[in-house]
Formats: sequence, C-alpha cells, structure tokens
Amino acid sequence: MSQNERFLKIYGIVLIFLSACGIYPLVFLYTSEDRPPDIHVFVVFFVVMISWYLTCGIGVLLRRKWGYFFFKSFLYFLLLFFPIGTLIAYASLKYAKRNRIKALFGSGTSAGGDAP
Repeated sequence: MSQNERFLKIYGIVLIFLSACGIYPLVFLYTSEDRPPDIHVFVVFFVVMISWYLTCGIGVLLRRKWGYFFFKSFLYFLLLFFPIGTLIAYASLKYAKRNRIKALFGSGTSAGGDAP
C-alpha cells in the first residue's frame, strides 16, 4: 500500500468515525427532558452532516469519482473553520495536489482507460 493510498484510507475511516460520532447529539437531544422547541432544526442539521461525512468517507474508501468530489467539497468547507479546520484542510489540499490524489480515484490521466 502506497503512502497516498494510506492517506485516503485513514481519511475515509476518520470521516466514517466522525459520522458515527454525530449520532450521539441526536440521541442526546431526543432523550433530554428539556428539549428546545426548535429541535427540528438541530435534527435536520445533524442528519445532513452525518450523511455528508458518511457519504464522503465511503466514497474515499471506495475511490469512486463521486467520492473525490465529496472529498474536495469537504476540504473546501473545512477551510472555513479557522484555525484548526483551516490548517487541516490546507495541508490536505496541498498534499492531494502535490501527490496527484485525483489519479487514485480513476478520474486522472494515469488511471488507465480505453485510450485509442
């Protein structure tokens, strides 16, 4: 397993783990005695975030073309969370560009294909 493949495997596992960790706030909100009246806003937010992390993690682990776009969108969104998210996203985007991670997802030129 190359270093680039290991990078993607770790990222995919971390994203799936974080999506599983997102279930706790949902359970906590429903089991608390003093639920806020606008609980539906929180539920929708957590469901969307859990789904996005899970889809991104599965796409990265499977190395599908759609997984690459979810991965890039996740990293660009993570840039907004200053300072830690910005550092992680910037380093990851720089690493992905420098090591041509896109080719591992089957959408690069070195991925092979039916070239005439």
